[in-house]
Amino acid sequence: MGLQLIFVVETNKKCKSDWIYIKDTIDHFFQYDQAQVKFSPVYMDGKGRYKNKEKEISSLISQYAGGNKKNRSCVMFCFDCDDYDSKPEDAEFLKNAKQYYKCNQQISYAQIILNDSVFLKYKSHYYNASNDGF
Repeated sequence: MGLQLIFVVETNKKCKSDWIYIKDTIDHFFQYDQAQVKFSPVYMDGKGRYKNKEKEISSLISQYAGGNKKNRSCVMFCFDCDDYDSKPEDAEFLKNAKQYYKCNQQISYAQIILNDSVFLKYKSHYYNASNDGF
């Protein structure tokens, strides 16, 4: 059984900066079996464009599941909201994004907030449609 982690990031394919920071952090802090974990970045090309990526995300999930029915995918939405605790518009943005993918029952997701004061401040909210946990 494999696990695909799909990281939906704000940058574009040309820049890739968010994905580079995230992947470097994972490689620095975690050990994982590279044969069992697949990382798939999805580039939003701007903040808040996660709704435009549904087709790409669905395609990645179905392609990965097609290789082995026991394979699972989790979508990680990554947002750069440095001041979400003090800026009402950032907090509202995160609330709306969370509501969006909470309604999308066919995916398991985590919300990751990128915060430059702590490099990466992980505030993850896991929702798994099948309730079998991660």
